[in-house]
Amino acid sequence: MSQRLLFPLQMALILAAAGCVLSSATYAQDWPSRAGGQTRNAAREQSRVPVEFEINNEGKGKNTKWIADVGMGVGSEPAIANGLVWVGGSNRTPRDPNFTEDAGVLFCFRERDGKFLYQHSSRRREEGRNHDSPGYGIASTPWIEEDKLYFCTNRCETACLDIKPLIDGTGTPTEVWKVDMVEKYGVFPGVAHIASRHLHCSPFVWGDFVYVNTTHSVRPYLRDELKERAEPAPSLVCFNRHSGELQWSDNSPGNQVLGPQWNNPTVIRAGGRDQVVMGQGDGWVRSFDCRTGKLIWKFDMNEKLARLKLGEDWQFEGHLRQAIAEPVLYNERLFLVGGFEYEFGASTGRVCCIDPSKTGDISDELMSKENSRSPNPNSGLIWEFRGSPSGADGWKADQENPNVMHSSFGSAAVAKGFVVVTDLNGCVHCLDEKSGNRLWSYDTLGAIWGSPLIMGDQIIASNEEGSIFSIPLSKTLDKGKVRQNDTCQMLQSSPVFANDSFYFSSYSRLFAIAASDPNLENK
Repeated sequence: MSQRLLFPLQMALILAAAGCVLSSATYAQDWPSRAGGQTRNAAREQSRVPVEFEINNEGKGKNTKWIADVGMGVGSEPAIANGLVWVGGSNRTPRDPNFTEDAGVLFCFRERDGKFLYQHSSRRREEGRNHDSPGYGIASTPWIEEDKLYFCTNRCETACLDIKPLIDGTGTPTEVWKVDMVEKYGVFPGVAHIASRHLHCSPFVWGDFVYVNTTHSVRPYLRDELKERAEPAPSLVCFNRHSGELQWSDNSPGNQVLGPQWNNPTVIRAGGRDQVVMGQGDGWVRSFDCRTGKLIWKFDMNEKLARLKLGEDWQFEGHLRQAIAEPVLYNERLFLVGGFEYEFGASTGRVCCIDPSKTGDISDELMSKENSRSPNPNSGLIWEFRGSPSGADGWKADQENPNVMHSSFGSAAVAKGFVVVTDLNGCVHCLDEKSGNRLWSYDTLGAIWGSPLIMGDQIIASNEEGSIFSIPLSKTLDKGKVRQNDTCQMLQSSPVFANDSFYFSSYSRLFAIAASDPNLENK
């Protein structure tokens, strides 16, 4: 069902030109996966930070390198490697006149100038909009490992492409393997009607394995359909990266999935064990042995008295959360960020710093048979930063308070003793890494759907109103030094940085911004 759409004559010329450039170039600071590296921590040491730029439709504004049309996306973060930029989008503005139907697309552009090189397209699922949002793009950020690329399509497929011909300029990518997780494992790829950049998993590759969140999901009015299944479908799968053969799978959430499963897996080493960690759809974060899939530990992001009341609509008692963004490892600590998709209910947020070297249930609380809460003597919680305690009044009060953690879709960025998180209320929070104490909060006045990026001594964050903020990374906030650039584009993605250039996606475009004059920061 997937097609690679190219224009033979044009592509021959483009690939020849690309080969001349790509074969002779070196790329010391690529961004080959979501969050740019093995730790999923979007933080880098940089001296040339693009803190000022201008954007116009022709891509000729100050420090703007190029702009590429990606159809109608959901704010997928790009991956940059080997002189190529890969990003998810859709076929809303077809490049091939022979293929004009709605499809999810993985685009490839030349890093130097934004020249379109290739696209891999996947038609919509036949089951309809509850499984594959029409018009929306692929949200998966690829994982690029040398000359292989791994990503998830809008059809709930995991695919591996051989991109060496494109890197060399000798041809087009070929499909090494592809697994339809609906057909093979009974996955139910429910989606949010208000589509999100987390609709499709961004895989993690480790050794001979590739780990994938299947996004096995349920919408409230489809919950009964899910219960009719004989066995719950897996939430996490481990494939052989060379063949696509299933190594192991896990279905720990069973039928207790609260909604779409958004999280991306992260591989860490802690307590002498190689672990793959993922926030799952029942609100628990779980760690598994990378090779066998055996459970190592689990941590509950929710209050023990929080409940889901089933009826015609879902209603919450207390605040239910999922760890929507991927876990981040730093200094042998794991940082988790929780919240809930607003379309499925309101909740406060929670940031947790935990010790991943423990085993068993490492939640901060336990629930007795009498439904009473008690401290967990085996707790792995080191500190937390959160919103108000349970209750609707607490949540309503939080909505007007910029100094607490609201529901979040973004992961943490950690560097130089600071933890930076963002939330859907538009706030950037800076916390002390060791204690979790809030140092300051900054309200951008627009919902932030993505994760923050730390580059050198600057925090970069984008909001839904189309603004990019550069905020000094410091114990104190000097609002006079905050820079704001407006793009006039809805931004729901996380900014990324590679090879002295800054990239971010809007709903329809990918922007490449050149690094600024290094003296600009001191002006």
